[in-house]
Parts: sequence; structure tokens; C-alpha cells
Amino acid sequence: MKRSGKVLLGAKKKRRGDVAPLLSRAWRFVICLWLFLLALVPRKRFLERVEINPVHIVYPNFILTHPKLVIIFFHGIVSRKDISNAWKETWTSITHINGVERGTFWIKEWLVEDMGENIQILSLSYDTNIFGVNRDVTDIGKNLVQSLVVKQSYEILWCAPIVLVGHSFGGLIIKSLVVEIQRCMNQKTSTDMDLAMIARSKDFYDNLTGVIFYGVPHEGGTKTFSMYFAQICQEMGFLNKTHSIPQQNLLKNVQVLDPKMEQLSVDFDRAKENLIIYAFGEGQSINKDEEVLVSLASAQRLAGNNYYKIEDANHLTICKPPTREHISYSKLVDCFNICLKNPRQLPSLPSWEVSLEEKAKETYKLLQKVSIIGLVGMGGIGKTTLSKKIYYLFHEQYDKSSFLEDVKSKNIEDLKKQLLQDLCRRKKSGMEVVNGDDLKRIEETMISKKVLVVIDDVDEKLINELSKVLTFQGKNKKSDVIVTCRDWGILEGHLDPNGKFEVPYLNKKQATELFLSHTFPNIKRVEKDFENIFEKIVEACASLPLSLEVMGSFLHKKQSYDMQTRLQIWNGALEKLRRAENLDGGKNCVLWAKLGDFLQRFGPTRKGYVFGYCLLFW
Repeated sequence: MKRSGKVLLGAKKKRRGDVAPLLSRAWRFVICLWLFLLALVPRKRFLERVEINPVHIVYPNFILTHPKLVIIFFHGIVSRKDISNAWKETWTSITHINGVERGTFWIKEWLVEDMGENIQILSLSYDTNIFGVNRDVTDIGKNLVQSLVVKQSYEILWCAPIVLVGHSFGGLIIKSLVVEIQRCMNQKTSTDMDLAMIARSKDFYDNLTGVIFYGVPHEGGTKTFSMYFAQICQEMGFLNKTHSIPQQNLLKNVQVLDPKMEQLSVDFDRAKENLIIYAFGEGQSINKDEEVLVSLASAQRLAGNNYYKIEDANHLTICKPPTREHISYSKLVDCFNICLKNPRQLPSLPSWEVSLEEKAKETYKLLQKVSIIGLVGMGGIGKTTLSKKIYYLFHEQYDKSSFLEDVKSKNIEDLKKQLLQDLCRRKKSGMEVVNGDDLKRIEETMISKKVLVVIDDVDEKLINELSKVLTFQGKNKKSDVIVTCRDWGILEGHLDPNGKFEVPYLNKKQATELFLSHTFPNIKRVEKDFENIFEKIVEACASLPLSLEVMGSFLHKKQSYDMQTRLQIWNGALEKLRRAENLDGGKNCVLWAKLGDFLQRFGPTRKGYVFGYCLLFW
């Protein structure tokens, strides 16, 4: 038995000896495989570990409490290992001083001198390296909302006009940021943290005044764009086996007709109401005999007349002006100055803005003679619309401006807060009140600056409360005030009699254009079968804009009916209008009867909408 045990023990030892070399070979294989894989992807591992500071305070080196302007810069795609300095290098020009070449960080060195010291300049960082982690423009926009917009340490800045400046891909990030901010504002929540986030998002959005794009591929880059990055990939040894660019999401975002970018453009178009937009496009290619990286059509989208082609710049140098006199810098400063005078919260003009420009210019001439004017007339005649048109056309001629809309429906304290913010760039929270020092600031601004204030739809109670504004204005003849009111008797004693302007009714041509725009908005002409009754309804509406809009919108909703039924509806509406003319002859009563009669024809939702209009006449 012992002998047998020895034999068994020896067999076990032999088997163990056979396994050891196998394990050793397996470990060697694993180690070699690991080293091989590590050699293949060192750059990617390195880039993923880079910690990026998202917000760099360029000037001053602290957060201002009451800046007059906040400027935020966004860099584009980075095509090198080190991405930590993109926030600065993107905006550094090569300049020549006394024959010596030097790098100029122009967003700090030039802007502070040209715009004054009371401005806040920030430059952002984010990972847009084409060889880095796989993310797209939407991810970056969401991250920046959290690290910048809703962060408590920056919220004090969101009471001043904000201008965003983006180069190349940075412009797409701006669009993503704005869309994400609007999404945050519209979300439903109940927690205190989320409510604070919504409040900060709203402050940022309300004060976002302008956006400036340098070579931004709104509709995608050209073929040269892809070739350019392919060349860089090849030089750095990043091409894959098929010798094509690594398919990171960032590069997909700049391809022509990329679905995500098309949707982003649609969403941004909805969110960009009243923004001042400037755009610069490249006039040269990076390599000779090649096309530019971003085409003219792609770069100038959204900018309209504020598009400038920089003939002596390519995609990389378009945001690096060589001198202060260069168009790529001088127009930028022009935009900043306009944004200072032009608050984002421009009142929206209603759809029935018809032939108002001539009337607005006539009113403005009166404002040159009498610095406080009152636009008077019955409800629905277009006083508010005219005042908005004047504001749109002429507010840029003033240093500061404020439009107080529909004041009689608002609290006097809220109106004072709006004046303080619009004229003095000082924001009060919900519970804070406007004190004597704040009123003093408003007075000083109206005395020292050229200011335009519009006070819309005042009543007897509010004219007394707002009389201080009129008193402030009287100390500076450069400032102007426009007041709209239904009854001149309310304004008497507060305004010079020479400042009275009675808003006229629409003439026949204007009334016809307005009614046409609502009844047949798509074809812009009267259908043949309706020509006769069309003219009769325009005449029966008494040339009042609101009655024409309500009637036109009502009849337009009946477009789906057959011709015979529609003619019956039109004739029935005309008869009801004519019967309303037999009231006591006052046009207020006539119009009330006209609109009130239509209420019976609308469903509950539409009826509530129209009733809101009717209240204007009560």
C-alpha cells in the first residue's frame, strides 16, 4: 500500500509539473496582449483622463456684481492632443508691433479698452477633440447648462445683456445651449433645487441679447472640411484601417444634412426670438486651390444683412483679427454696442401690423418737438401696435430703453423693477422692493443718458403712480416718453397738449390688406366667389384692426367647408355685423356687439381667446 501511495503521489507531482508551464504561457500571452492593446490606444486613454475647467474668467479676474455687458466665447473642434488651452488659443491673433511678431489675446487686450472696464468676459472649455471620447453637440450643450448657466456662482451675471461668440463648431454648441436652456425653463418640477435652476435659466434666456458666429457650419461643412481633418489624422497616425476619419459624433455633426443638426437648427430658430445675430464667413481656403471649409450659404444662415465675408481669412484665422481696424473685429464691437442699447426683451409685434412704418415715422417727428407724447384712441384701434413699431424702429438711437407693456394689468412694484433692470441693469428678486436709492438710480440714468420709455395702456390710477417717470424725463430733453391711453382726459395735466396724437383708423386699402392677411393668408388674394362680400365685410368692420383680425380669423377657420356652405357663413356673418350697426351709434358699442356675436360661434377654447380681445373694449 505504501508503495502504491508513493506511485500515486509521484503521479500527482508530475501532473502539477505539466500544468505549471501552461499557466506560465497563458500569463505571458495576457501580458503581451495587454501591452499590444495599450500601444494601440495610448492617445485616447490620455485624452479621456484630461480634466477640463469649463469656465475661464478672462476679465476681470473675479465676477462683477453689476456688469454692463457679459460676453462669452466658445471655441471649435480641437485637432491635437493638448485641449487645455483651446479657450485661449482660438482667440489669440498674430500681430506685428514695431516689426516684432507676437501673440495677442485680443478678447482681453482689445475689448477692455474699446468697450470699457465694466464688462465681464468669459471663455469656455469643453472636450471637442476629434480623437477623444465619443460625444456630440447636444451632450456639450447640456453640460454647459449645468456648469455655467444654473451654477450659483455665476447667477449674479444674468441681469446684464449677454452676447455669445462662437467659432466653427462652437457656434453649434451655442445653439445647443440656447435650446437646452429653453427646455429647462419649460420643464415641470416642484423641488427647490429645480425651481432655482429654472429661475437662473430664465434670467439667462431673458438677458441673452446677441449671438456672433465665426465660420459656423450651420448647414454642414464642405467636402474640404472632411479632407482637412483626414489629413490631420494621417499626420498624427490616427487613421483607421480604411484610411478614413474616426467616426466620432463631433465630425458627424458637421456633415451636410446631418439629421441632428437639422433638428437643432429648427429648435434654435424657435428659441432665438429677437436675438441680434451677426455672422462672419471665410474668404480663403486653408490650402491653395481648394474650396473653403464652410460655404457662404452655410455660414450666413440666420444673420441676414449682418453677414460679412472676410476675404483675407480662412477657417482657422477668421476669429483672429490682425488689427483693431479689421472688419472681423470692428463689426464685432459694433454688435456689442448695439446689444448695450438694445435689450433682448423687445415687444413682439402682433400679426395685424399693416402699413405702420409711415405712421410711426410721423409720430416720431412729433416726439422730436415734444419729448412726452400721448397716443390716444378707442380700444382696438392700434395704439399699442403703433407704440411697438416706434420702439422697433427708433430704440437703437437711444442709450437705454424700456417698454412697459399693458401696465394696468400689472403691479406697480413689478413695473418699477422692470424699469430698474432695463435702464440700470439691476435685478431685484421676487421679494425685494424698489427703494429710494433705486429710484435715484433710475432718475440719474434718465437725466444723464438719452432714454426712451414706452408706457402702454395707462389708466387714471397708474398715471399718478408713474408720474415720477415723467418728472425724471422733464430734467433731460434728450430722453423721450411715449404713453398710450384711451382717454386724453386721463393724461391732461401730466402731458403738454401739443403732445397729443390721436391714432387714426385704417384707410380702405390698409383695412383690406389686414382682412386679406387673415382670411386668405396663404394665397394672399381674394377668391373670386368672395370678392363682393369681402368688400362689404371690410366696410362693416368700421376699419378697426382688432375687429378685422377677429372676423378674418373666424372666416379662415371655415376654409374646409364646401364653397356653398362657406358663402352662407360669410353672408350670415355680414348680416350680424349690419344688425349691430343699429345700436346707439357709438363705435365702442358697435364693435362690442360685433365681437360678442361671434363668441356664440366659437368653441370653448377659441371663445376664451376671443374674449381676451373683447376685454380691450370694455
